[in-house]
Amino acid sequence: MRVGAVTPDKVSYTSAVSACSRASEWQLALCLLHLMYEARLIPDRIILNAALSASSKGKQWQLALRLLGKMRELSEAPNERSCNTAISACAAGGHWQLASMLLKQMPVMRAFADAVSFSSAISAAAQGNRWDMALILLEATFWSRAAPDVVCCSAAIAACEKSGKWQLSLGILGAMPSIRARPNEVSYNAAISSCEKGNCWKNALHLLGEMPQVSLQLEDISCNAAISACEKAGRWQLAFNLLSNMPQLRFTASYNSCNAAVSACARSSEWELALCTLHEMPQKRVSPDTVSYSAAISANEKAGQWQLALGILGRMPERKVMPNEITYSAAISACEKGGQWAVALGILRCMPDMKTTPNEISYNAAISACEKSGRWQVALWLLRDEMPGCRLIPDEISLDAAMSACGRSSCWQAALNLLKDTLPLMRFLPTLISFQTAMLACEASRRWQDMFGLLRDMQALGVAPDNAVCGTLLVECEQRGIVGREASLLFECGFSAG
Repeated sequence: MRVGAVTPDKVSYTSAVSACSRASEWQLALCLLHLMYEARLIPDRIILNAALSASSKGKQWQLALRLLGKMRELSEAPNERSCNTAISACAAGGHWQLASMLLKQMPVMRAFADAVSFSSAISAAAQGNRWDMALILLEATFWSRAAPDVVCCSAAIAACEKSGKWQLSLGILGAMPSIRARPNEVSYNAAISSCEKGNCWKNALHLLGEMPQVSLQLEDISCNAAISACEKAGRWQLAFNLLSNMPQLRFTASYNSCNAAVSACARSSEWELALCTLHEMPQKRVSPDTVSYSAAISANEKAGQWQLALGILGRMPERKVMPNEITYSAAISACEKGGQWAVALGILRCMPDMKTTPNEISYNAAISACEKSGRWQVALWLLRDEMPGCRLIPDEISLDAAMSACGRSSCWQAALNLLKDTLPLMRFLPTLISFQTAMLACEASRRWQDMFGLLRDMQALGVAPDNAVCGTLLVECEQRGIVGREASLLFECGFSAG
């Protein structure tokens, strides 16, 4: 690379590689290193550190490790910056084991492991869902010359948050002042998110209210996590109040906050408030997405408002929002609650035309719709023919709904055949509900021998009969004078003869 009579020297290459590092252009940085070797220039630690930084920013952890090894080959001993950058690269690549190994090898390379080293390794453990390793590394900072700082503690809180260990997250947050690590917004946000995942809405709101008291600025992510925590706990009033107060806190509502509020209303069947929130989203400069519409449909489904649910589904293409499997399944469930089995089947049939493949949940909702409307033949057809044709294996919900459809119509033969024919295809054992439904169908048709046959099948499959099953069979024994069988049944079910 010559410009006139000027030949690039080591200083020129150092500046160029550093520029590539700042721009995350790891390929160009690597190309410049090759050009240096061709020009018989040996890169020093400064250049290799810049190339290391570029590779780390580009998530090229293999390249970062090669460059670290190259430094040792060139007798350019890696320093703290070199090792920290390589550890960060391994963390970004999800290789927590390599990050921990590099941290342990730093003394061998005569590099001091500082707070940055430990925080990077802790972050790597967090990404690998190894909260236990994150806590071990945090504890190791106390025994090293690197005192744990706010970054290390925040990374450990995030590790516990990702693994659902909210108690540990709160413990670390509470202990931070005692080790002179003042919590910051990142610390609190991670702890609030941990409470949200642990369904601890009270703790989430307490931390949210505590942030201004310790002179910390509330952030969007803090409010979003608190709203989501209230949503999961069914506290729709609190979720809605938080969403309403966001403008006063100078926050802009986001997809997450609005969708969490709509979902909270859906969990509590507050369909009117869910629709109100959905309609107000454009005023908050947030366009409703598939999650928003699905949650609103679910709210109407739980409240039995199947017409409104279908209305929302019909408006989605007009708003250029495409429904997904969850959306259609919620709409089918709404039809089930409203006894509209034919409409449910129509939605199921149109899903492939909308480039959406029905899943087990979609078919289960449709089978339940047929069950509640007494359409046992259609329910069996969906279970036996349609689901296998779509390469879907029925689950417990599918079988129980189809069995219930047969039981409602006293179709004992269909119920018994369903248990017999589908059992080899199932990845699970029939549930107690399946056997109860089959027994009720046999009882309505006075097929008492088949009822005892079902009891034997239950015992063979390890399905324990409950009081309802035993009570039903005891009544049959008494009515038919089968005293010996009655005494045997009492013994098998654990009842006392007295």
